Amino acid sequence: MDQKDNVVLVPEALADFIPQYLELRKTDITQLDAALSSNNFAFIQKICHGIKGHARGYGFLKLQEIVIRLEECALKADHAACKQLLTDWRTHFDTIKIEIQKDT
Repeated sequence: MDQKDNVVLVPEALADFIPQYLELRKTDITQLDAALSSNNFAFIQKICHGIKGHARGYGFLKLQEIVIRLEECALKADHAACKQLLTDWRTHFDTIKIEIQKDT
């Protein structure tokens, strides 16, 4: 993963929401792990579809890329690829650096 992938530029207006946003995404990972364990690919698609709709707005471009790919792999019921993407998501979240962009 490239160093720039680890920097998340958050609009200043959303800065107060980021701690809760991160906690919700960690909950998503736990739910997605459980869904993958039971081969519930429809649930994975649903969760990822929702996240891809808001991740970019919060500045989480790499997360958006991951969930787009995860949704596609879930559509194909590709267990191994889904598992790898969840690992990528965890790695990304373990190494991200949040930077607040000043509103202009």
